[in-house]
Order: sequence, then structure tokens, then C-alpha cells
Amino acid sequence: MAMNKAERAAFDHAQRQLGEARALGWSQLPQPKPLDGQQIEGWYINKHHREVKPACRVGHLTYLGMTLSRYADLADSGQRPSGTQGGYPLYRTEVEALIALRLELERDFATLLQHVDGQLAVARGQSPASRL
Repeated sequence: MAMNKAERAAFDHAQRQLGEARALGWSQLPQPKPLDGQQIEGWYINKHHREVKPACRVGHLTYLGMTLSRYADLADSGQRPSGTQGGYPLYRTEVEALIALRLELERDFATLLQHVDGQLAVARGQSPASRL
């Protein structure tokens, strides 16, 4: 039986709420270990854009959005690709990078929510430790 508009809207709202409740929970995923080495290829996370992309590291420079073969092609043609010094952990797979991104965002959003909860408690005349 087909749903009418009101039923469909209620169903969509319930699905959104369920998805939000799942997303707000701690994922309990194990923290992936970044790769180590002088010439590696992997995935880096861009927390601000909430995405992961391929990258490679040659020596102490990390080349974002570039594979080792692309780096070698540019170097062989005499071009000097621009890289960034350190600071970007690279993960073995896209899945590991996405897990690392999820864990970082969980910590960031938990900190933001804790701050808002503290302000809410103060506005209610409670101590910030009592929160809700």
C-alpha cells in the first residue's frame, strides 16, 4: 500500500532521526596506524573538507593528491612537484583513512557539544559539571 504525503513525511522524519542518533554515537572503531617510511603511498585525511584523498611521501615531503607513479612521471619530465613538509599521516587504505577521519571528527564534535552543554547549564543556573 502506498503512503500518503503525511505518512511519507513522518516516515522520512523517523529515518532522519534514526540516522542522526546512530551518527551521534561513539563508533568504537580501532584507531588505524599511519604508515611509516621514506617512500610510501597512501591516503590522507582533510578534516576541514571532511574527505580523504590519495597522497604519497618521498623523503620528508608529502605530495597531496598524488601517487608515487605520478610523482615519478613529473620528476622524470624535469618538473618539480610541490610538496608539504611532514604533518600528514598517511593510511594504508581509503577505509582506514575514513575511520581515522571519523574518530577525529567524533572528538571535535564531542568537544563542541561539551562546550554548549556547559553554557546551557550556566544559563539554567547550574554548575557546568551537572550539564543537562
